[in-house]
Amino acid sequence: MKGKKKKSALGKAKWTAAKKRKPQQSAHKPAGKKQATNKNPMPKKPLNPILLPNKQSKDFNVCNEHYQKSQHFLKESKIAEAKLEYKKSLEAYLGLEYHEKKEMYGKLIQLYNSLMKS
Repeated sequence: MKGKKKKSALGKAKWTAAKKRKPQQSAHKPAGKKQATNKNPMPKKPLNPILLPNKQSKDFNVCNEHYQKSQHFLKESKIAEAKLEYKKSLEAYLGLEYHEKKEMYGKLIQLYNSLMKS
């Protein structure tokens, strides 16, 4: 056994300690938290429920009705009546729920802009 050296107890301890250490992160990979994986994910519910015409609130129907009347008066160039209906529509708008307000907001802004132009 001329070419082989016998490992001492101290050398063996260093070797096993180095083997148990975690490998270091490489320079090109950022060290960060691993994302936890959920084995049984719950299905996500939609944030905004889709409202069918018969499931809309009473306030939404009132707001929409006044909006349509205002549009009609604007087309007939009856600006004073259109503005009154617009105000009624805004009053009903304040009582709407969040998803209903999202639906009406764009329409009311367009109506406002067209009333201000005429």
